[in-house]
Amino acid sequence: MPLFNNKNNSNNNTSRTPTFISREMEVTGDFKGEGTIRVEGILTGNISVNSVIINESGIVNGDIQAKSVIVHGKVKGDILALNMLDIASTGHIQGKIVLNKLIINEGARVIGSIAEITKEKEQSPTTTTQPNNNKETKKPHPKGKKG
Repeated sequence: MPLFNNKNNSNNNTSRTPTFISREMEVTGDFKGEGTIRVEGILTGNISVNSVIINESGIVNGDIQAKSVIVHGKVKGDILALNMLDIASTGHIQGKIVLNKLIINEGARVIGSIAEITKEKEQSPTTTTQPNNNKETKKPHPKGKKG
């Protein structure tokens, strides 16, 4: 099998190695991309990726936007967690948090606000944006009888 022939894995994010900031590192700058970043050192800058993992020794001074955020260390900045925010017992967050799902363990600390992502255009079960010309499948009005 040729070394550079990876057409089956070219778009597979699961095989990518996460960006890693080790305990001995201090990094200043923004991170933007599709992958995962794992922070054990100090990062001063904003993060916009799929997944962020901040280990116990990790410190992030900046805003985070990701689908999944796991905090064992410290964050000083705002967090937008599109899918899930998991704050471990050793996790400390100072900032505004907007999320879809929250997991918070005993001992975790949050200084700031927590809000749920709002879906203003979420459809109710009885409404539709597509035309429905089949009258037999429409739901009857709950206050009246058809007759």
